[in-house]
Amino acid sequence: MKKTIIFAIQGEGRGHLTQSLALKNKLEAAGYHVPAVIIGKSPLRMLPEFFKAKIGAEIIEVESPNFVMDKNAKGLDIPRTLRVNFNKLGIFKKSMQTIQDSISKYKPDLLVNFYEPLIGWMNMKNNIDVKTVCIAHQYVFHHPEYKFHGGNITDMLAIKMFTLLTANKAVKRFALSLYPLKELVKDNIVVIPPILRPELFEPKVEDDKFILVYLLNEGYLQEVIDFHKKNPTYPIHCFTDKKDIVDGQEIQPGLFTHKLHDTNFLNKMATCSGLVCTAGFESVAEAMYLGKPALMIPVKGHFEQFCNSRDAQQCGAGIYDSSFNIQKLIDYMPQYNSTAPAFREWLNQGDSFLLDHIESII
Repeated sequence: MKKTIIFAIQGEGRGHLTQSLALKNKLEAAGYHVPAVIIGKSPLRMLPEFFKAKIGAEIIEVESPNFVMDKNAKGLDIPRTLRVNFNKLGIFKKSMQTIQDSISKYKPDLLVNFYEPLIGWMNMKNNIDVKTVCIAHQYVFHHPEYKFHGGNITDMLAIKMFTLLTANKAVKRFALSLYPLKELVKDNIVVIPPILRPELFEPKVEDDKFILVYLLNEGYLQEVIDFHKKNPTYPIHCFTDKKDIVDGQEIQPGLFTHKLHDTNFLNKMATCSGLVCTAGFESVAEAMYLGKPALMIPVKGHFEQFCNSRDAQQCGAGIYDSSFNIQKLIDYMPQYNSTAPAFREWLNQGDSFLLDHIESII
C-alpha cells in the first residue's frame, strides 16, 4: 500500500510553490501518494494558474499570516503587518481547524511543511497527530557555517525566531542551500540542494541579447519603464503579477510585459543575457543552473532577501543593488564567470539524499 504524504505550503512567494511541485513529482515517482496540499493564502497574491493546473491534488486554501506591503507596493510595512495579522487571530484559529480536518480526512503518514507558520503554531499546541518535516531555504539561517553578511541584529533574531516557529516539533528540517554545508544531527538540520522543477532542465540555453526582469511587487515596474525610456537599445522582457498586464504586450519599443507563467518564464531565462529580480531564493538558483548573471534587488524591509542577495553574490550568482539599476547588470555581464558546472554537481546530489531521509522518517 502506498504511503500518503500531504503538503502545507506558505503561499507568500513563488519559491515554496514550485518546490512543492517538484517534490510531488519526485515522491510520486518513488511510489508515494500526495492527494492534497494546504496553501496559506496571501491577500497580495493570486495562486498562480500554472500551480493549479500542475499540482494534481486537492488544493485546500486557508487564511494565514502574511506580509503587508507599503503604500508604494515596493517594500514591506512591518508595523502594519503585525497589526493586520494580530487582528486576524480569530480567522487563523478557523484555518487551523481546517488543517486539522484535512489531516483527519487523509490520515497521512507524513506532513511536509514548506514554511507555513500555522503548522508550527499547531505543533506547539500539540494539535497535529502526524510526523512533520520542514523544507525551506530559511532553515540554513540556523546553521553555524552560514554567514549573514551584515544587516540589522534585530531583523536577524526575528527571522531566526520565526523560522523556529514554523518548524516547531518537526522531526527534520531540510535547509535548502546554494552550496554544501555539513549536516547537524543534534539539531535535526539536513542541508540539501535547491528543489528545482523539471521544466528548468528542458530549454536549450542560448543568449538572445535581452534582459529578463521578474517582478512580484508591481511598484517596481515604473523603475523598469523609466530605465528603458533612457536606455532603449537593450530589449527587456518583464514578467509581473500586475492585474491589468496584457501578456506579451510591447508597452514601449523594446519593452515587453508578460503575465507570470512557469514555462514561458523559464524559456525566457534560458535565452536571456541576464536576469533582474528581487532576491528570492528560487529565481537565483534557477539562474545559477542556467549560467545566467543576476542583478538582485531585495524587497525593502525583507531581511531574508537581504541575506539571499549577499549570500548569492558571495557564491558567484551575480550582484545586488538597492534599486532596479539595470545598467549595473549590463556593465557586469562581460565579467560574469558562470558557476553552473559546480552548482549542477551539487544539485545532482539532492534527490536520492532527500528521498532516503523521507523513507527513514516514515
